[in-house]
Amino acid sequence: MTIRALQSNEVDLCRMLRLRALADAPEAFGVTYSEAVFYDSAYWTKFIQSFTPPSKQRMLLACDGDVCSGSVFAMLDGERKDAGRVGDMWVDSKHRRQGFGQALLDAVFGWAKENTFGELWLWCEDGDNAAHRLYQKAGFVYSDNRDTTREKIDKDLIEMVWTA
Repeated sequence: MTIRALQSNEVDLCRMLRLRALADAPEAFGVTYSEAVFYDSAYWTKFIQSFTPPSKQRMLLACDGDVCSGSVFAMLDGERKDAGRVGDMWVDSKHRRQGFGQALLDAVFGWAKENTFGELWLWCEDGDNAAHRLYQKAGFVYSDNRDTTREKIDKDLIEMVWTA
């Protein structure tokens, strides 16, 4: 397994991975497969530009040979200059519990250190015990924040924070 950043010329790979993630875990993301499948190439080009240089944000990929089977977003925090966010983590069900998730998080931690972020935060679905275990094992702790306003799924979100 290798972890690498998505490249600006990999629009088709980005689209394919996002659609696989949305099909595999429809309740886990803020957009649905049935919405994203109709996004045009201009959307995907703009999307990829937000996660490749010169942007500081990254879409990190977990690949087994030529096949990418996991991804995560390493994002800037819109309100704080000393913090980042972890978003839309996904590992193909065939590769779960094989270290892909931890390797992706380790890459995000490296990105955070490069950007001198002292903190990362993420939202995790209440009841997603496997994700909670992964994040806790990686050093995330629960904050007091919850989000109960999501319309597309019926689960609450719990904020988790990692401190460098």
